[in-house]
Amino acid sequence: RPPRSTLFPYTTLFRSVSSLAARCSSAGRSTLYGPLKSAINNLTNTFAGEYCPYNVRVTCIMPGFTVTPLVRAHISQEELDRNANATLLRRMAEPEEIAKPIVFLASDAASYMTATTIEVSGGRSMTLNPTYAYDKLAAEKAEAAK
Repeated sequence: RPPRSTLFPYTTLFRSVSSLAARCSSAGRSTLYGPLKSAINNLTNTFAGEYCPYNVRVTCIMPGFTVTPLVRAHISQEELDRNANATLLRRMAEPEEIAKPIVFLASDAASYMTATTIEVSGGRSMTLNPTYAYDKLAAEKAEAAK
């Protein structure tokens, strides 16, 4: 590693949590939520550029839909299922699955990471047709069963 500043010898971490809503709008719901989360992503990069001389690493996690006790209490099972089916992994995240990348970013294993936003979304909205592979597999199984 290059020598650290003698004025600021220790690396400081600044981590933030955004949301997949920063990249994928949710029309009709929480109009300002997505734009405000986009601002967090932008601030991550801006702060990284401004505070790097002080040995500050700035990173962000952008989680997808996460099943928390509050979510289970206030969102219908039908909507939970619809959200799960919109991901490539066909499920929503558990809180621990969001926490693990945050712990990673705080560790020495991520010592060369800054100005980075990591998406943890199960592949949500990475393809326009997330059910394609599952539909194709179901068709193949139906054909094989004939």
